[in-house]
Amino acid sequence: MRNQCDRVVAASVSDGIDMRFNGELWLVERLRGTVRTFVDVGANVGDWTEAMLRRHERAVGFCFEPSPSALAVLSPRALSWPTVRVVPKAVSDEEGVMDFCDLGDAAQTSGAADVLGDSGGKGAVIEVPAVTLDRELERLGVLDVDLLKIDAEGLDWRVLRGTAGLLSRGRVRVVQFEYGDGWARSGGTLWSIVALLSRCGYGVRLLRSSGLTPVNLEALGEFFAYSNFVAFRKGEERALGVEP
Repeated sequence: MRNQCDRVVAASVSDGIDMRFNGELWLVERLRGTVRTFVDVGANVGDWTEAMLRRHERAVGFCFEPSPSALAVLSPRALSWPTVRVVPKAVSDEEGVMDFCDLGDAAQTSGAADVLGDSGGKGAVIEVPAVTLDRELERLGVLDVDLLKIDAEGLDWRVLRGTAGLLSRGRVRVVQFEYGDGWARSGGTLWSIVALLSRCGYGVRLLRSSGLTPVNLEALGEFFAYSNFVAFRKGEERALGVEP
């Protein structure tokens, strides 16, 4: 019964991982012409960034990616994007180093070794530099971010905690982040992150192929199924097609 319920919940919150059909491109299109600065945390080989630049040609972007095999593809690819800077670092809620498992071949599921657990057994565990967006964006001279996209393989909640300073000051306009079973392994909860975002003055909606929809966390509970959420500053409701 529990497994059946989990499958029903998972089907109700996600349209799959393909950004063409799961709402990610809908969000990029919806913001067309209004993004001046974006940040891509967990950029992998840059597919999302390329999609952004096709619709926001003059936008300045920062791609954070710690995986050596992904960087081997992303870095030369980024040479054709004059407004984009690649930052070869992991992002979390503390600065220092992180044990990172690179599964090779620019795998999208490479990530923090303690989050991957047994599934990372075939990867190479290396130490990578870890930063917070609060500190790193300050060092880079970035004052405001129009769109922050986070795909950190279970550490999205830590990335958001490390961005709390910027969020509390309203310096980030829109945030897209991924939620899933990696949160359970890393000790994160959607409840705590929605609470953090709410305290910072942000609304939160579930991202689907058709746009942004309300989500009833009291009904769903902490479901740990793949899904994407969008947080937005007060005043952005109309731009995102959200009812106040």
